[in-house]
This record gives sequence, C-alpha cells and structure tokens, in this order.
Amino acid sequence: MSIGKLISWLYSTGMWAVIVHVCLYVPAAYAITYEKERDIKILIDLNRAEAEVTEELAETMVAFLIAEFRKKDPGFSKEAEHFISGIVYNAVMKKASDLKEQLVPIYDKYYTHRDIVKLIDFYRSSVGVKYATVMNPMMQEMMPVAQQWASEISPIIMDRLKKELVKQGKM
Repeated sequence: MSIGKLISWLYSTGMWAVIVHVCLYVPAAYAITYEKERDIKILIDLNRAEAEVTEELAETMVAFLIAEFRKKDPGFSKEAEHFISGIVYNAVMKKASDLKEQLVPIYDKYYTHRDIVKLIDFYRSSVGVKYATVMNPMMQEMMPVAQQWASEISPIIMDRLKKELVKQGKM
C-alpha cells in the first residue's frame, strides 16, 4: 500500500481519529528522560545496588551448584568448586549491566528526578560513602538478630492466636 492510499484509507475509515486520540491521550508505557536515566544509573553505581544483587546472586548460585554436585559425588574437589565458582561469577558479571538496565524503571517508578539527584548527593557525601560501604555487612549481622527475635516472639503470637481462635469457637 502506498503512502497516499494509506492516508486515504485512514481518513475514509476514521482511523486517523483513533491514532490522534492514542497519541494525545494514552500515556506511553514507559517514558523517562535521558538525564533521569543517566542519573539513576549513577545512583545505582553509587549505592552499589547492582553490585550487591549480582554478588548475592552469584554466591547463592555457586552454593547451590556445589551442594548439588556434592550430593552426587561426596568427594567433589576444591579445584572443581573453584572452577564452578569462576564460571558462575564470570557469567553473572558479564550480564550485570543487563540487571542495571532492568533496575532503572523500578527507580523511576518510586523516585522523582529531584529525589535521584538528592540521593546522588547523599551517596557522594562522606556519610553516604560510609553507608554504602557498611550497609551489606550490617545487614548480614542484623539477619541472625532478627531471626532470633522472630523465634522468640513466634510462641507468643501462636499462643495469642490459639487463645483467640478457641474464644471464637474456631478451634
């Protein structure tokens, strides 16, 4: 179909009105300015979000694979473990930039460009650098504490639930 015939068809069928309506009134599925996307990527680098996720993923994959190989062969060697670790880390790190691209829309959804700029300023400050450096080790220390706390309050919660269910005749 030639351009002339296409235009003629659009006018004769009224499709031109539909196209104009879609262009003017239907928001784009995902639109972000170049500047905001650039700044989000800077923020991801500064707060180590991509690095933390990829590192955690690689560690989890390595542990899982080694455990699976050990099930099949209890004499699985350290040399083989290092080999697996190298392959997994190499593959994960080569694809890390893909992860950053997938994180951008999430940051865009929750933060304005102004928020992103302020976060960049924070992460470039001395306290922001310290925060990015110590957050992961702190979280690793906090997890056992939170798990212990949860195990201490679980019996209390279960006891209260049981009493309330008995009281309501549901148990």
